[in-house]
Amino acid sequence: MHRSMADRSRYADGPLQISMIFKWYRQDFEKGQHGFDRLEDLTARYAELLVYSPADCERIGAGNVPISFLEYDRSLNAAGW
Repeated sequence: MHRSMADRSRYADGPLQISMIFKWYRQDFEKGQHGFDRLEDLTARYAELLVYSPADCERIGAGNVPISFLEYDRSLNAAGW
């Protein structure tokens, strides 16, 4: 079963909450590769993968939604995806 990133992110008229991995490796995502100078640029580009609602996708796609990070669930390491 394929899980979308939308199953692992949260957004409800506040900050977009994404995996802690993006915080740990934030500098890697902000090196200008593929046109991403900010983490918000990355989330804007892939907004349709992060949320289900077209309205939320449009907000995130504008690139100005604040970001926060979800606690990392280490039990996922053993999930066997």
